Amino acid sequence: MLANLSLQQSKILIAEDFSAHEELQHVIDDPNINVLLLYPDDSAKVAEPLVDSEAKKTIVLILDGTWKKAYKMYQLSKNLHGLEKITLPGEITSQYRIRKHHKATDLSSLEACAHALMMLENNQHRYQPLLHSFAQFNDFVQNLANRHQANKQQ
Repeated sequence: MLANLSLQQSKILIAEDFSAHEELQHVIDDPNINVLLLYPDDSAKVAEPLVDSEAKKTIVLILDGTWKKAYKMYQLSKNLHGLEKITLPGEITSQYRIRKHHKATDLSSLEACAHALMMLENNQHRYQPLLHSFAQFNDFVQNLANRHQANKQQ
């Protein structure tokens, strides 16, 4: 949701199984559109800059949810299996500090989206404000949680 609010050309499609999702299938079937699925599959290639002609017709599809939920969505959505998959390099670290259990390299959907776009567009600065706002959001939520905990102890 935060990425959708921050990115001008983004769209949210809601489903658990996208196999029968007509709007998405129309995009997938369009020969003038290159759909990339951001998904850490064995067949996924690390995202790299697109050439100008590709960048104008490329859509990045992101399954937003926990890893368990995204995996289920992918498994159910047979129409996604044939899409070219991209992934991110493993050394990117997350700023998602308010999540209870995670590894430093487990990114939120927003972070993964921003980093993928930076790599595809070959522009390491364009989405930094989005990542900065996300870090501030984490700080805000953490401060609220700390105050709540302090009030409970009083």
